[in-house]
Amino acid sequence: MKCEFYYVKGTKNDVVILTGDSQSTNPEGHYEISQKIIKFAKELGVSDVITIGGFAEGRLVQKPRVIGAVNNKELIKKYSNYGILFQPSTIGSIVGASGLLIGEAKRNGMNGLCLLGETVGYPLITDPKAAEAVLTVLMKILDIKMDLSKIDKAVKEMEEKLKKTEEIHRKILQEVPEKKDAESMKYIG
Repeated sequence: MKCEFYYVKGTKNDVVILTGDSQSTNPEGHYEISQKIIKFAKELGVSDVITIGGFAEGRLVQKPRVIGAVNNKELIKKYSNYGILFQPSTIGSIVGASGLLIGEAKRNGMNGLCLLGETVGYPLITDPKAAEAVLTVLMKILDIKMDLSKIDKAVKEMEEKLKKTEEIHRKILQEVPEKKDAESMKYIG
């Protein structure tokens, strides 16, 4: 398990990118890691922290929106022209590093923005459409370009899998007996 920092020389601003392949398994670890990350970022001169994640809708989303949360209400105006949905009633708590890092950023005098892509929210399943929506907004904010061709390919593959799954479900439903046998279809799962 690791976190890695990357430095990108930008056209408007330089960007420090943090990637990680895991998060802490307990709250204490989340705080300890987040505090160290923000301390290191501050030493590098970072002034704005942007985190990304998913916003679980519990249903398939055809065209994911990007939902935003900020650690300072003044930032809503700054980011309002990027197609980000800022509605306080939409977001409850942002769990994990995505939320904690912008909270720690505020404690350290830094601006914080969290970008969340709408997704079905299945555990352990990535959603390339949601990722693409978030990365598209992020590219505009940072004025950088990224090659999203791999994500485009993953989106097409996911859509094909969903079509096959829908076909299988449709066939199964066509084979289900009418109401006369509905009692035998009950299960506890």
